[in-house]
Amino acid sequence: MNAAEKKMVDLLVDLKENHHASAIKGNMESTGMQTWELMRLKEVVLRSGLKLTVKLGGAEAITDMREARAVGADRIAAPMTSCEFSLRKYVAAIDTIFPAEEKKGIDFIFYIETITAYNNLEAMLQAPKVGELSGLVIGREDLVWSMGMTGTDDDYNNAKVLQLTKDTLTKAKAKGFETTIGGGTTSERNLKTLKDLPPGLLDGFQTKMVRFKCPAAFDDKSAGLLKATEFEVLWLKNQCSYYEAVSKESLKTIEKLEARYKSLQ
Repeated sequence: MNAAEKKMVDLLVDLKENHHASAIKGNMESTGMQTWELMRLKEVVLRSGLKLTVKLGGAEAITDMREARAVGADRIAAPMTSCEFSLRKYVAAIDTIFPAEEKKGIDFIFYIETITAYNNLEAMLQAPKVGELSGLVIGREDLVWSMGMTGTDDDYNNAKVLQLTKDTLTKAKAKGFETTIGGGTTSERNLKTLKDLPPGLLDGFQTKMVRFKCPAAFDDKSAGLLKATEFEVLWLKNQCSYYEAVSKESLKTIEKLEARYKSLQ
């Protein structure tokens, strides 16, 4: 474990003990996290005592599920579940990869992050075996984009967005799901709006990588968000340093091969 990773562990321990952080997310969807990155993240998270969430590349991303299982993910999330069929495929994939005994120790969650998914939510919540899932995340960044907006604070606080957010949370809670919101959560204005939701509807909110427990984290938003952002910057810098070292070594090899090619000519 290098110096940056040790500092990340310290930050996560602080976030857990003092700022109501509950889980760290590795993203195999939009960031295309590699296996080695997932393994490094697992070690950092394990030492901090937090839970590891792995967001898959898709609802039926079998290879991603296998890798998440291999590193011992605590929570597994399916992105872009937009209809009852995609949710059924997700549940079927879980049954394929995870033995029944292992499933008991993992929270399987799914994302509602398009207006299409919201319109299909009632049918999705009636899908066979949906009760085996643990929770639901509203991904508001993609949600507002799917509604023709651009992701400003005004968009996140748009009356229609707030109404469908509340409706989604209410239906999820009626199903017994844990609820989380992501997208725009580093803005104090947006967090105030989330804090004003009816009590009991929202269990957590998340930044790019850090999930916080609600309502406790609402009273400590600035300090916790600052440290969460510091962790995320450290994580990205650590990634970059690895790829930079690989790139430099490859460039040296390219120079040797090019010189050899010229001499052979």
